[in-house]
Amino acid sequence: MLYRVRLWLSPATGEDAAFLRAIKSMVGYAPRSRALYTLAFRRKTKGYNPRDASKFFERLEFLGDAILGALMADFLYKKYPDGDEGYLTNMRSKVVSRNALNAIAKELRLTDYVDPGQGGGRRQQPGSSLPGNTLEALIGAVYLDLGMRRTRRFVEQKLVDAFINMGAVERQVISYKSVWIEWAQRHKRAFRFELAESGGRNDKLNFTMALFLDGEKLVDGTGPSKKKAEEEAARRACKLLKIRSGEQQVRSRN
Repeated sequence: MLYRVRLWLSPATGEDAAFLRAIKSMVGYAPRSRALYTLAFRRKTKGYNPRDASKFFERLEFLGDAILGALMADFLYKKYPDGDEGYLTNMRSKVVSRNALNAIAKELRLTDYVDPGQGGGRRQQPGSSLPGNTLEALIGAVYLDLGMRRTRRFVEQKLVDAFINMGAVERQVISYKSVWIEWAQRHKRAFRFELAESGGRNDKLNFTMALFLDGEKLVDGTGPSKKKAEEEAARRACKLLKIRSGEQQVRSRN
């Protein structure tokens, strides 16, 4: 405890001061433990030793992921009193998806503050999960530093209210294959995916999957893997038959 008091009372200058101001702006509260937030932005370095796990953000990311999932479950349960378990689960999956968290993290410019380590904050590859992972680590740090009440406020006001359009989330389709399967089961229609063609080199493989409905070929889908080709075939089938997500439209409690 005395260490934390000394850490907080010690003057922050230069980049440290700017970093703490940025955290306060993002979170809405002045941080108490400078060390926790520094840790939340520290990536593993080359030659990483598993015994040094406490020196990097992955443990905070693990905690933040769990905290975010619980807070969003509570938020959605209260916001959509008519939503059944499937609807609430689907909505939570969309809100905490890697794409959604990456988008929020980029709006907050979290990777500007990442200690590069291996791979680097600014040297991230396209499609990197670094932004979303960093956001989860930040949530973990806020929870340990400020407690659940303030973490809830941070998540709901600074993340959900600021960056997420719940109506748009409700209409969003994560998997056309799931929508297709749900439709086929609901209407008792028989279907199957079948490999129609594959080719290319190891680094540029291409697959074509045919989707059959009641024994008749309906559409083809092409992609770099069988799974992605099936997803594309399902997307085309949903578009052809004008199938929309079977999610129930429910009222929200504002």
